[in-house]
Amino acid sequence: MKKLLIIPFIFLLLTVNGKSLYSKSDHYPLPKDSIRQYIRYKFIEHHVKKTPPAIQNSVEALTRYLTLPAKNNYEKIRAIYCWVAENIEYDWLGFYDDYYKNTRPSSVLNSKRTICSGFANLIKRMGTLAGIETVKISGFGKGYGYKPGSRLSGVNHAWNAVKIDGHWYLLDSAWGAYFNKEEYFFPSPADFIISHYPVDRKWQLLENTITKNQFRNLYSVKLGDVLLEKGQHEKLKKILDRSLVLIPESSFLKKEKAKFLITEGNGEQAEPLLWESLEKTPDDTETLEALTKLLVNKRQFDKAVEICLNALKYQPENPDIRFYLGRAYIELGEYDKAATEFDFVLKSYPEDEEILLELGNMYFERVQDCVRAEFYYRKLRDLDSYSPKYMKKLGYALICQGRKKEGMKLIEEANANY
Repeated sequence: MKKLLIIPFIFLLLTVNGKSLYSKSDHYPLPKDSIRQYIRYKFIEHHVKKTPPAIQNSVEALTRYLTLPAKNNYEKIRAIYCWVAENIEYDWLGFYDDYYKNTRPSSVLNSKRTICSGFANLIKRMGTLAGIETVKISGFGKGYGYKPGSRLSGVNHAWNAVKIDGHWYLLDSAWGAYFNKEEYFFPSPADFIISHYPVDRKWQLLENTITKNQFRNLYSVKLGDVLLEKGQHEKLKKILDRSLVLIPESSFLKKEKAKFLITEGNGEQAEPLLWESLEKTPDDTETLEALTKLLVNKRQFDKAVEICLNALKYQPENPDIRFYLGRAYIELGEYDKAATEFDFVLKSYPEDEEILLELGNMYFERVQDCVRAEFYYRKLRDLDSYSPKYMKKLGYALICQGRKKEGMKLIEEANANY
């Protein structure tokens, strides 16, 4: 009898107002920003790219190689995730034909293609071999073929969670392979739940979990596009507001609400939301683009440079971030720095017309170096010989150098034919 009385007494001691004193928060993931110090991103990426082809069909040998130089479990799972996301293709034929026989880890490595369950099986096997507690999670993903508001029938997706230093982290290598690799490595649970609903609600990793019906009615990019196309702006605003009340920690929802406000011409209300979103995801290029544009419009170029430089700490080779940084440098009159950023991007995208035009205009209109302006305008003309805009710009750059006859011929040709 005494033992029976002790049990409820202990329960009362461990609870206050119905909430456990042993908070589950210790098991929730640390913010992505706080674990970056444990991962040598460039080193791991370089090691992954050097993986010998001879070992890529053996789960054991591949795992050993990928994790060999890792200093901790964060680096181990980063190497595994990067290799899988970069080397395994999504099997669309299997997806459409219900051909799911190649989801075993060994089969996935042999074929180098699979569906989402195959990605999750491979991550689970390799993570376990590396000594990391790794689970496969089944659920519903608002991915390809999803129609906003449709009923969630059955299970259509699978992903993983790993436990490191007492904290659980989510990752989806299938979506990382097909969409954005960085976005689906250790995403914030508050952002992940927008598109991923696990069968077992504990894998939401949220202190306040949501129901399947609430998930179905959450804002999504597809839903936003549909409502904007129909001109139902007020309905879209209500859905965004309702979703933010449900998941106030979501930087994704804050970013989407800010983008909506900008389309409505309300940049002042959008800016604080973008700053909040950027605090959680400092390398999110959509947030950077929107905030940089707002800051440039307000002529706060120093701030625009600051946030871009901070983002480059996390993604030093991201072309979008370097492009926005280059634009901000132009407005500050730091043309050499702007040229450095644009040239960095051109090494990977030598035919990027937007960057070539930025450089041509910078040298012609601001630096007044007509020779260098001609160089970039001529590249644009070579890419699109029928563009009257490029013909005229090249013509004016030639006139600027005293080559009036040659320049006027181009301008007249542009005016006559187009």
